[in-house]
Amino acid sequence: MSEDETVKVRRRRTGKADPPMAGRAVGAAGDGLPLIHMTAVGAAREIVRTGSIDTRRCPVFDRDLVYFFVGRPAYRLKHGDDKSNYISMFPCLFMGRGTTLGAPYHVYPLDTGGLMAGVFGGHPDPHVYLEDYELEPNLASAAGHIAWAFEDLQAYYNGDLRPGLSETLARWDEVGVAFTSLARLASRQSNTKPDLRASTVEVAYSRPVSLKDAVDYAILPAQYLEDQHGPNSKFIERLTELGIAWEVYDWQPHKTPNQYNDEINQLVRRRLFGPKATAE
Repeated sequence: MSEDETVKVRRRRTGKADPPMAGRAVGAAGDGLPLIHMTAVGAAREIVRTGSIDTRRCPVFDRDLVYFFVGRPAYRLKHGDDKSNYISMFPCLFMGRGTTLGAPYHVYPLDTGGLMAGVFGGHPDPHVYLEDYELEPNLASAAGHIAWAFEDLQAYYNGDLRPGLSETLARWDEVGVAFTSLARLASRQSNTKPDLRASTVEVAYSRPVSLKDAVDYAILPAQYLEDQHGPNSKFIERLTELGIAWEVYDWQPHKTPNQYNDEINQLVRRRLFGPKATAE
């Protein structure tokens, strides 16, 4: 199949593949993993006002879920490539830890919505089902998967698979081979425009998430906090009340939301790995 074609990934009716992805993640402490939720500023306004990231109906799993990505700002807004004059359409990022959130509904080693929407073109194996990729539903399995596939969090952030990982997999290991093939799409070493969704660990919860329980950092447009007309005082006060620190990017009208992805990526990188951290 050509890489320009789109593979339609299917759902399993029963069971999982053998061996599944869940069987290869080694035990690790997952409580310290950074969890990222990205949304539009307009939605973020309501999240901050209520103090909660509420569940929304997920068309893939037909359940009300809240989605996070582990450590990477990989989510792409629905209208991310459309120019807009509305600051409400531009990205806002929330980041924290899952220590107090309890067990997730599911954990996957890639963006399930992107996979089912066909954003990875002809790269998926059509005989590997969505459920075959699923990890155990806890943050320890997410940490174990990162150790198995990338060695450490910084290599994972860069999208760089563990050297020689593919050579450790048998050809009959369809799930492992399919994952590593997809994960290469996120590597800066292999792509001029890497798609981080191809190997970003997805964590979903089936209940609303309190900002006070899970979020301590945000990235949003500077002009949403203050512009030439003065400060957005109530919003700033609410962020402070919730214990959320923030950094900003310089928003300009008539640009696309996706134009700020690289800047947001660099802010997160410095937050996680220090001011000298750079992409390899």
